[in-house]
Amino acid sequence: MERITDKTKRKNWIDGDTFAVKIENYSDKYNGKYLILIKSVNDIWKKDFESKDEFEKYMRNSPSFYIKITKDKEIPNTYEELNKLEFIKTWVIYTDDSTINKFNKGLYSEADEFNYTYEYLYKLYFHREFNFSDFIYIGNYKFDCPKNEFIPYRWVELTSYYTKFDWIKNLIDDYENYNLRKSSHFTPEGSKRFADKYKGNVIFVEEFLKLSKLEMKKTKEIYLYGLGPKLYDAGLALEIRTDYRKYMRKNKKNNQSSEEMIKELCDCYEDYINDPIEGPLFWITLADLLMKDNILTEYTKKKALEAIEQDLDNWRVKGTYIERKKVLDSIKKKLEDHIL
Repeated sequence: MERITDKTKRKNWIDGDTFAVKIENYSDKYNGKYLILIKSVNDIWKKDFESKDEFEKYMRNSPSFYIKITKDKEIPNTYEELNKLEFIKTWVIYTDDSTINKFNKGLYSEADEFNYTYEYLYKLYFHREFNFSDFIYIGNYKFDCPKNEFIPYRWVELTSYYTKFDWIKNLIDDYENYNLRKSSHFTPEGSKRFADKYKGNVIFVEEFLKLSKLEMKKTKEIYLYGLGPKLYDAGLALEIRTDYRKYMRKNKKNNQSSEEMIKELCDCYEDYINDPIEGPLFWITLADLLMKDNILTEYTKKKALEAIEQDLDNWRVKGTYIERKKVLDSIKKKLEDHIL
């Protein structure tokens, strides 16, 4: 069966997927232009995770991008056109030997005339109702990283934006400040003040990294387990429900059996089913939907009842465990009482 490749859904994004997002409500100078978002994973971040699966799951729920900006109001559609566009710099780092040796772990970065290197990777945390239809899929491309990129070990971007305008505004502000050099960092007084403050001093990076680890833990809890204890508080549950309705329409149109429809949906979510956190959520959501349509199967019922216990184990460390248990206890009773 051909897999769903709907790029308006985050679960279908892969490394190199490139999107155009139109700029609106900013200024006449930028309105109508496009931000180009290139989904990207830097291998150095993998050291923050105990396993490859945990790393990939985290990156799926809080994707990172290299971002470019168009010069006009047209969407580039070739690699050559995209490659000519400028990467947006999202942060400036005063770089000396101490910061490079301690935090960049041997990655070579070419500092500019101010001894600055820059952060380019930009992490976006999307809330569960974010409308990805604004992300216009262009294709899958890979570009060379900027030579003055600084990626320290255990570096986690803390920015968290929940509305389209907020994160777009923030990126354009970064472009103005760092690419166009309108920040005071690029004045004689500002650059001296910045250098005097951070030259030979790595404490500011260390303190930031401590905050980053705490933020990562909180983010993993929120975005890997869902935003709340209700079943459809989780983005994955909402995606399953959307796909379920799509397959139901296809099922009726093609006169398929319920079993055939369920198999196709399971095939679509195969990568999630084997995940210790997302797998239980899949079976509980699917069983809930099938039960409401009175087409629940014995196999799905069994898998969902097993999944409820596993899901509760996943929630034991969370402050909303009691609320989650009430929700799942209600679903469990309905499943047990449901007549097939």
